[in-house]
Amino acid sequence: MAAQQDLEGDHLGKASLMPLLYNAQYWRDRAEEARVIASTMVTSGGPRVMLEVAENYDRMARLAERMHASDLTAHSTRGSGSE
Repeated sequence: MAAQQDLEGDHLGKASLMPLLYNAQYWRDRAEEARVIASTMVTSGGPRVMLEVAENYDRMARLAERMHASDLTAHSTRGSGSE
């Protein structure tokens, strides 16, 4: 129920999500949190699932870095006067 409210809340509107998509550190921090949680889990399969979550967060961090680099390249190309 709370997750549904978060998705519908203004604080997760499209404009506020964009900075997160480009923020590699945000995703790395989430990956680290998932690894810490995995290290404390004792149920069978739980740690494996949390480590997979961490890997997905790492992928998001790499994607954010590529998106950020691509955006910087696009801005520098547009601003170079070669139009």
